[in-house]
Amino acid sequence: ECASCFGSGDWVCSFGAVAEAFAAELRPSPPAEPAKILHIGCGDSEFAREMHTAGFKDTLHTDFHEGVIEQQRRRSASLRWAVLNACDMRSCDTASYDAVVDKGCLDIFLPILLGAATTTAEEERMLADAGRMLREVFRVLRPGGKYICISLHVHSALVLRACSGMELSVR
Repeated sequence: ECASCFGSGDWVCSFGAVAEAFAAELRPSPPAEPAKILHIGCGDSEFAREMHTAGFKDTLHTDFHEGVIEQQRRRSASLRWAVLNACDMRSCDTASYDAVVDKGCLDIFLPILLGAATTTAEEERMLADAGRMLREVFRVLRPGGKYICISLHVHSALVLRACSGMELSVR
């Protein structure tokens, strides 16, 4: 299902590819209040609309690019959209979300994983940016909250290095 997404805004995968895992992580049993979700780096993909259709309605979809957010607002005015830099989420209160969804956002901070030629200084800058983003993610999560990272590189040593000192569960 993910291979068919290349060329669209869903370059990592579609929501359908991860819907079952989403439900397992974010729909408690017995049912409680819906999870309050922050979706970072939404880009121009259909993922946000697919999440909404699947019942994840208390979600703020964000991207740092104002043009992308305007495009998304025109497509789906009923969803909540905001311009937000994932490395600096001061507009979000501490411990305010049950989950942060990241579909490819972390990957953007680590282009070296995609084979981009970089210097050691560039690699260190990218890792520092990834670390800033992750610290912000964990700051806005409520105690017991979940960071759901859908990445092409989740098992990479660089990703794990960027997450140094953070408690993680990878599946």
